[in-house]
Amino acid sequence: MEDRILLRIDSILRHIEKVLSQTKGLCIQELEEQDLLLRATCFSIAQIGEQMVKLEDQLGTKYPGLPWRSARGMRNFIVHDYDHIDVAQVHSTVNQDLPALKTAFLSIKSDLKKE
Repeated sequence: MEDRILLRIDSILRHIEKVLSQTKGLCIQELEEQDLLLRATCFSIAQIGEQMVKLEDQLGTKYPGLPWRSARGMRNFIVHDYDHIDVAQVHSTVNQDLPALKTAFLSIKSDLKKE
């Protein structure tokens, strides 16, 4: 089961890294004007949320500080109501939430490898 957890964490980290590298330095307007990049960014955020939903049962109690509920909510909003996406919220997620999430999951991955 730990292998599956590590694979999900690796997926989260790959999506975070793609988003961070592809949107680096972009302002809200630039992200909004680049439709394909915005869609790819939203897809990756939804995938991060999906993986976090699947990890919450195994890791939620041990790591209660992670935004489990927020990730699920963002994923659901993107998947079920994409036409009403708030680009400013996506931009904020990319620039404020994903770097912290990356740090957290790198730490969790390190913890799990020690066990």
